[in-house]
Amino acid sequence: MDGTPLIFAVLETPVTFAVCSVCVGVWAYIVYRNIGFDVVGISYESVVLHGDYWRVFTASLSHASALHLAFNVTSLWSLRFIEKSLGIVGYLRLSFFLLVASCCVVLVCYHLLIFKMGREDYRTTLAVGYSCVVFGVMTVVHQRLGMGGQVPFFGLRLPISLMPIASLVITSIIVPQASFIVRPTSPA
Repeated sequence: MDGTPLIFAVLETPVTFAVCSVCVGVWAYIVYRNIGFDVVGISYESVVLHGDYWRVFTASLSHASALHLAFNVTSLWSLRFIEKSLGIVGYLRLSFFLLVASCCVVLVCYHLLIFKMGREDYRTTLAVGYSCVVFGVMTVVHQRLGMGGQVPFFGLRLPISLMPIASLVITSIIVPQASFIVRPTSPA
């Protein structure tokens, strides 16, 4: 933490706070209502074949577990300084672009896996989470700060170039069954 009182941090970065709050609220609603990821996640079948484009938003704001949510929210919160740098409108544009673009990349990868590699199971494979957007923000931060830039990460200061790798390593150690792709299951 940079020592800024929470209320001031929220006022300085309202979009980051709003996204974190919405992610927590969506996760709580999913758990409370026992909603399956097949209802909110993106899959090739649901978006491309059935035209459920709204899933781009529900999938991105949904999380597979409390730990998945915690990693995304804390990572996003530690990157909130980019919102101050870009301004509210610039950060909203970036976030929206990354959200839509990352889901499109996932769907293109599914398409290639299905039609070029014969992996029919990827028609219904589900993806959820804000991780792709967070990694996209990390990339923008890396571009702005250069190779030498450091950012806060769970109380440490890491070179920005190592942040995505550190996030993946820590996640895989703490949650060994974690995957970038979530199969239809009940929320944890």
